[in-house]
Amino acid sequence: MAADGRSSVASMSSDPVATGAEGRPRWKAGATLLGVLVLLSPAVRGGDGVPLSTYPMYATPRADVIEFIVPVAVTDDGGTEQLSTQEIAATRDPLVAESFLRDEVNAGRADQLCQRIADRVESDNVVRVEIRVERHDVVERVRGDESALDTKSVASCTT
Repeated sequence: MAADGRSSVASMSSDPVATGAEGRPRWKAGATLLGVLVLLSPAVRGGDGVPLSTYPMYATPRADVIEFIVPVAVTDDGGTEQLSTQEIAATRDPLVAESFLRDEVNAGRADQLCQRIADRVESDNVVRVEIRVERHDVVERVRGDESALDTKSVASCTT
């Protein structure tokens, strides 16, 4: 309240230590500055990584070559057919199928995996299933160019 008895917002003073020049509390300005510094830290630190990362799943450098485990249906005329995720791993989820393939091959069960897939194949002209490990150049694959570097067969079985 002013000396003349009138109420005035302008006459109400705040603690000069707790407020900045604009009358804003200093803790808000400090918190804002800290937030900006955290957001800019990956650029200032020269990289994106743990514990401060804008995209933690991409915080490490990726390889130029990627490896796929690919089950292939070989037809009676020597051609190949793409198998469905249902035939590969009894699922509709491609990520589950990929994980299943990798786990089985890495555990040394490629032959058993091959036979289970062959048992699920319903096409009459498929005579054999092969489990292949294919290595691809990532950049060429993204561009849509020929990317296969090499292919190795780890299992083969008849349907």
